Amino acid sequence: MKEYSLFASVYDRMMDNIPYDEMESYLIQLFYRFGVRACGDIAEIGCGTGEMTERLCLDGFRMTGIDLSAEMLKIAQSKPGAGDIEYLEHDMRSFKLRDKQDAVICVGDGMNYMRSVADLSAVMKAAKSNLREGGVFIFDLKTEYLFQKFLDGKKYKDKINGVICNWKNSYDAADRTHHYYLEFSKDGKNIGQEEHCQHVFTASEIKAAAVAAGFDHAVAYEAFTFRKPHKNCERIYIICG
Repeated sequence: MKEYSLFASVYDRMMDNIPYDEMESYLIQLFYRFGVRACGDIAEIGCGTGEMTERLCLDGFRMTGIDLSAEMLKIAQSKPGAGDIEYLEHDMRSFKLRDKQDAVICVGDGMNYMRSVADLSAVMKAAKSNLREGGVFIFDLKTEYLFQKFLDGKKYKDKINGVICNWKNSYDAADRTHHYYLEFSKDGKNIGQEEHCQHVFTASEIKAAAVAAGFDHAVAYEAFTFRKPHKNCERIYIICG
């Protein structure tokens, strides 16, 4: 079963520990620091169920949400503020918008789903091609430290609306890929499985992809701070311009 099919229906409830308030506040600070105009045009790629897209729309930005999962977008389009947001089903490696954007963002580790440097480069090139002069691409990444320290070998169980989801986590250090195995059941019957894979990129790979995409400069921060990343960072933010 493809990623975010069954999972889409329970995603918001199962992922209610995501610090959306902190993420939103931090993004606003980044916009101010890197010259993104108030009420500007912003595209969120890998927007999922539109939680951050809708929040930024309420903050006054003109938002476009892009995701590859029709199931996730269906949920996004059902939310109260969806009427003011354009949602598009596109691959973020090749999306193309009618209008240039002041910023393209990808938060919630969507970029970790890129499995190769070629994929990473493709996303960066697509983001660059959709930016206005002076626009920025902002994205976050989970780190190898997080996968190894907090997720590798861990098992979790969630129950939402009668659906039980069993999670199994496994990190392969050789190819820097983390595997999430999800098994769904209801009333004692298996109703589906999904496998999600996320990749860890090195600083040199990220830099090479940014240069290839045509970005002139980039800066990296430990998540929710303006400090340089260190070896025990769990998540980093990268801003390319």
